[in-house]
Amino acid sequence: AVVFVGAGVSVPSGLPLWRDLLVDLLAYAKKLLPTEDWRRAKKFLKEDDFLLAAEMLQRKLPKPVFESYMKKVFLSVTEPNDIHKSIARLPFSLAITTNFDTLLEAACRNKPCYTWRNTAAVFQAIRSREFAVVKLHGSVHDVESLRIGRTDYRNSTYENLEFNECLRALLTWKTFLFVGHSLKDSDLLALMDVARMRFGTKFGPHYAIMPRPEADEAFSAYLKDALSIETITYEVDRKASDGHTKHVVKILKELAGRGTKHKYETNGVGMKDFSTTRNQAAQFVLNETV
Repeated sequence: AVVFVGAGVSVPSGLPLWRDLLVDLLAYAKKLLPTEDWRRAKKFLKEDDFLLAAEMLQRKLPKPVFESYMKKVFLSVTEPNDIHKSIARLPFSLAITTNFDTLLEAACRNKPCYTWRNTAAVFQAIRSREFAVVKLHGSVHDVESLRIGRTDYRNSTYENLEFNECLRALLTWKTFLFVGHSLKDSDLLALMDVARMRFGTKFGPHYAIMPRPEADEAFSAYLKDALSIETITYEVDRKASDGHTKHVVKILKELAGRGTKHKYETNGVGMKDFSTTRNQAAQFVLNETV
């Protein structure tokens, strides 16, 4: 099984969601850009065209200024939060993230980490069943790899077909657990749609941990029918500062506990004699959860 980590996982660490990042970047750029360029970016952001707003800001800001801003934001926090740590304890065969920050790889200590530009390394990790963290939208440690604007997405989609084939194959043959992800990313959904149309109801199942207000009955039914994604929902305590964190961590800890129990039951012996692979254990846990 593969875990797919979205921006929501890093929010408890104080890092922004995509829209919040662009709002802050726009405010930062106000004194640096000509008024016309700034207003154009603001207009796209107001229209919720985030990719085009990001592209305008990226193109018009001096490259060193833009890179410095991104590093300032995403390198401001280095300690993984409880959700990152709980994810790292589960026996996934691979971890994929859209996040620019370095918190997930910090939680998965001493494990390889690749961006979408390292296609050969990603392919080898999949082929050799070696656990790795894959940065779908790039890493702040490699600013050139960051997928920010519409052109970045176009180029990485159509110029790097091998990477997309790796991702499509994983979506087809592996079980995914989505954490902190809205499941509204057009590139990801396009890959899932192709696989779903090709294999029909044999595609999946996949799983997503989501708050109940976001994953209401109608949206959950859509995810199940259209994308073969089962939702693992929780209620949000809006009065608590860690309303999301405690619930997501609880779910992940329960999964980790079931994975350990499965390993023991598989062999009936101690830790040294485990023969169950990371992928088999995670697959069992997810299948038994919903």
